[in-house]
Amino acid sequence: MKNEDEEKIEDRVFDKEAIDKSIEDFRRNVTDKENGSLKRTNHGNTRDDGWPEDPEEAALPSLWEIPNKNMGASANAGMTRDDSTTATRLLDKNWSPLIIRKYQMHGWPMFIGIICDANLNDLDDLVYDVMEKADKDHGFIDGTIQGARNACGYLSDELVKHYNGIKRGVMEGNIVFWYQDKLAISSAYGDLMTHEKCAMEFYSILNMMPHI
Repeated sequence: MKNEDEEKIEDRVFDKEAIDKSIEDFRRNVTDKENGSLKRTNHGNTRDDGWPEDPEEAALPSLWEIPNKNMGASANAGMTRDDSTTATRLLDKNWSPLIIRKYQMHGWPMFIGIICDANLNDLDDLVYDVMEKADKDHGFIDGTIQGARNACGYLSDELVKHYNGIKRGVMEGNIVFWYQDKLAISSAYGDLMTHEKCAMEFYSILNMMPHI
C-alpha cells in the first residue's frame, strides 16, 4: 500500500497536464530577441521529444530559420558562383577543399578534418572553446576511455551545429581523430564517415603530415 506522500509524489510526477504546461511555459520564454517569435533549438540534429532543451542553445537560430547564404561571397572573396540556392555548392568545389588541422589537446595530438563551403577562419577558437566546455562543463577529460570518446563525439557535434548554424546543411563532413597513449579515437560525420574516398584522403594526408 502506498502512503499519502507517495501518492502525492506520483500524482505530481505523472500529471501530464502539468508537464505540458511546464513545457509550454519554457518555450514561451525562449523567444527571438528581434521579433519575439518562438525559437526551436534542436538544430535538426536530434529528434524532437517535446522536452525543454539546453537554455544555452535557446539563443541560437533553429535549422529551419537559417537563411541560405552565398558562401562564395563570405568565404571565397566573391570569386565563385553564387551558391545561395543550395545547401552545398554544386560547382567550384575546388574552392572548398578538405582541410586537416592538428591540435595538441592535453599534450596529445588531435587531427580534425572538415569538408565545408563556409569560412573556417574561426575553427581554432571554436575547437579550443568546445574542448574547454567538454572538460569544465561536462567532465569528459577525466583520463578514461569513455570520457575521451565522449569528448570527440561532443566536439564533432558542436562543429556540425556551428557551421550548419551559419548556413543550413553546409557541413558536408568532419572527422575528429585523437591519439592518446595506446588509444586512438575516430569520430566521423557525413562524407568523412560514409564515403571511402574522403576517409582515405584524410588518413593518407594524416599519415604524411608528421613526416614533413
